[in-house]
Amino acid sequence: MAAVAVVVVFAVTAFVAPGFLVKAEPVAGEATAGGVPPTPNTTSTTRPSTTKSTPSGPVRTVEQTKELIVTGVLRHDKPGLTALKCGDATPRVDPLIGQVDPVRSAFFSTVAAEQVGPRWRVDTLTMTPRGAPDVSNYMVLQRDGNSWCLWDVVPARGERPSLAEVPYGPRAVINEFLAKVNANDVEGALDSACAQDTTEFRTQVEQLAAADGDVRTAPGGEIGRTSYLIKLTGTKGGEEMRGEISATSWPTSAGITCVGTAFLV
Repeated sequence: MAAVAVVVVFAVTAFVAPGFLVKAEPVAGEATAGGVPPTPNTTSTTRPSTTKSTPSGPVRTVEQTKELIVTGVLRHDKPGLTALKCGDATPRVDPLIGQVDPVRSAFFSTVAAEQVGPRWRVDTLTMTPRGAPDVSNYMVLQRDGNSWCLWDVVPARGERPSLAEVPYGPRAVINEFLAKVNANDVEGALDSACAQDTTEFRTQVEQLAAADGDVRTAPGGEIGRTSYLIKLTGTKGGEEMRGEISATSWPTSAGITCVGTAFLV
């Protein structure tokens, strides 16, 4: 699957180009105020078992990635920062990289970082451009195999993307999770977990993967401001089953959504 992200706060809003805080175009199929509509029934006759390939490229820990980000900013090393981007990085990353020349100071906050499951992390980076006050943004790092990459940059203050504008909002995450379950990709589905320890969640995912490959959302459920409880339906051995999937959106993590529970009975 595509790279996995972590969120880091990157301080540059005061000097970023005018278009930096312009709302991004909504991703096709993202969540709307109406919640998460039913997903189409995409039952497959062939259900491949997915084997994780050995990740290619450099292996970097979160701390090593953060250190490279600070070094790249202080050296105004745009190619170096670009090399840290995820393959599916959002359009908000490039404008930020293009504005590092005036920066004379950059550091990550000592405030505890926010880890969203095994896939995302949120840290805070403060930067000081010449002749301007300090500014801070959330920078989103995503896990990519055994490494981490820069996926998104979100202002720590002021206007932030709505849940309908982030690629990993409620509908996208739930649909991606179910697609991996239906493809018997247990490891891939676990990437969407809220918990860092996925032992208990793995049991639920394996149960869903044992169905007939047609698990999908159904009408009904509860849509809150940052929490979602969506009905599920599917079959196992031809017998109809019903259940629920719960998800949470983290407002300080660029609206990233993760899956808490999912089951069929």
